[in-house]
Amino acid sequence: MEFNSISTSVSDRVKNLLILPPAVIFYTVGGIGFTCLGVAAHIIATATFSKFEAVNKRSILTRSSRFLLPNSFSAVMNVVNPDVSSRNKSWVRNPQSGFVSQYVAFPILKTAIIASNDDKSILNRHVVSRVGFGLFGVVSVVTRTTDLAIGILAAVLSLATLGVSQKVNEIAVDHLSSLRLV
Repeated sequence: MEFNSISTSVSDRVKNLLILPPAVIFYTVGGIGFTCLGVAAHIIATATFSKFEAVNKRSILTRSSRFLLPNSFSAVMNVVNPDVSSRNKSWVRNPQSGFVSQYVAFPILKTAIIASNDDKSILNRHVVSRVGFGLFGVVSVVTRTTDLAIGILAAVLSLATLGVSQKVNEIAVDHLSSLRLV
């Protein structure tokens, strides 16, 4: 019985090792391609003052960059420990933002959105909201860079411990998804 589980584990690792290069290439090329299309759509939408709805819908493609590192990390983790991803697939499918962004940048964004929807105060709607959105842009670059550094450290720790801790794996995936800066 023990021999069968060892041979299954070895065969899973070999299978995942053979799949690793094409998977990482697919995630990288696909993610970068969609991100470039999204950036181009953002530039066109900005230049045309968002007059074309089809272009505005394509600008969401920049969000695909958030899956570049988490999916590649998952593919590597499948080689290191095939049991990790089979226990819980949701930690790869739905990465959240890092906790530095959640507690620093997103409250600024929430305040700016509330101020922009304020019908009672022209000062809030025109001044506070614009300052808030501008501040969010600057702060989100700093917080997401910090989240990305945390994600890299967590990924190294997760790989070093062979993915035993599910919480460390989740922190790595959540923070590696911070590659999408703005």
